[in-house]
Amino acid sequence: MEKEKKANNPVAPVAPAPEIKKDIVEVPRETLQKLMDRLEKVEEKNAILLEAADKGKVARIESLRNGGKLVKSVNVNLINNKVILGWTKVRDDVYFDEQGRLHEEQSIRVIYDDKSEVEMDYRSFSRLKDQILGEVISENKNREGDTTLKIILPDGRELDLDVKFVN
Repeated sequence: MEKEKKANNPVAPVAPAPEIKKDIVEVPRETLQKLMDRLEKVEEKNAILLEAADKGKVARIESLRNGGKLVKSVNVNLINNKVILGWTKVRDDVYFDEQGRLHEEQSIRVIYDDKSEVEMDYRSFSRLKDQILGEVISENKNREGDTTLKIILPDGRELDLDVKFVN
């Protein structure tokens, strides 16, 4: 009986595949020309920058990006051209007296990359602190979940910094 049903129901003709249309955007010629001119200028500037750039550094960044890694930069703190690895609070007394005057007795211990330490008041630290841009080479997490960054500075020095002490 099934053979009879199949014989009575001819196979429907196959419809041709729908035509795939490309996405086309219409823009005025003037707008397209402005965009093309801007692109040419950007390419020219990029070529100049690549000529002036440190070839080794550019190659390393491109290889990292091609490998799927994101290259990050962070601000590293300095005082008197000495890199600050970290700081700890020594004293933190902030209060208002009876006349309503604010009193701040805040000091911190600053640890430098040459392993020296100095104690200073927080205001001096805030005024003297400067920053330079460093490139993150790698990130590591310890068992407690703290992140340490391996950073290379513009002068080629590499150092490990806790993520709390950058930017």
